[in-house]
Amino acid sequence: MEFLKNHYEKVLLSVVLLALAVVTALLPSKAKTIESVPTEPPAKKSFEMPDVGTNKTAIARLENPTPLVWDGPHNVFNPVKWKRRPNGMIEKILSRTQEGPHALQILRITPLHFILSFDSVVGSAANLRYQFGITREAETNASLRRKIAAYAVVGEKTDYFTLKDLKGAPESPTELRLELTNGVSVNVSKESPFRRVDGHAVDLRYPPEDKVYTDRRKGDTLILAGETNNIVAIFEDKVVLSAHSTGERTTVTNIVNKAGL
Repeated sequence: MEFLKNHYEKVLLSVVLLALAVVTALLPSKAKTIESVPTEPPAKKSFEMPDVGTNKTAIARLENPTPLVWDGPHNVFNPVKWKRRPNGMIEKILSRTQEGPHALQILRITPLHFILSFDSVVGSAANLRYQFGITREAETNASLRRKIAAYAVVGEKTDYFTLKDLKGAPESPTELRLELTNGVSVNVSKESPFRRVDGHAVDLRYPPEDKVYTDRRKGDTLILAGETNNIVAIFEDKVVLSAHSTGERTTVTNIVNKAGL
């Protein structure tokens, strides 16, 4: 130990020199290892395009945004309406076709005629008069729809026609020619009355309240879902109603019994 204390610098220098000698001896093997490393750069790998399908989809949605629906079955701005039906069931109202005039069904549409018939000859041989029957099915007043009698001689004018001429014997004519108030000339006999469609009547069903409205005509009113609706027109295949409060018109074409039309 005394020797190390007196000569530790020499011992340390000897250790360093020994380490340098070892490193010098190993240098040739390290040089060979470096020479074996390839000098050319590695081959480039092919570039693969990343999947951008979701990005394209997002861009397409931005370019063609879905239009906002402010009405319809959603409830963001429209409260849900529930109604109790006559059978006690509660129904959720999602569309206009579930109540009001849009829910009406046409059961039957009947044509209403103006009928002019030749009924008989009245009076004596010297004072013959001809009796005609007038039926106005389209009258709004029910009392005016019944058949009434009208009398005329050749050349005489009534409220509905003028008797212009007749065929056959005066006491038993086979056919009579009449001119209506609108200027139209028609021929009538006992077997062949004149008929003209002057309007229509309709039978309707209202399923939400399990009601049936029969023989409804132009000018009649219906109370549907608490709203008064006026029948403003009836055609061969449809009915037009007008809401009393708003004036909105609804055309009903939902015919249930087409065979009965």
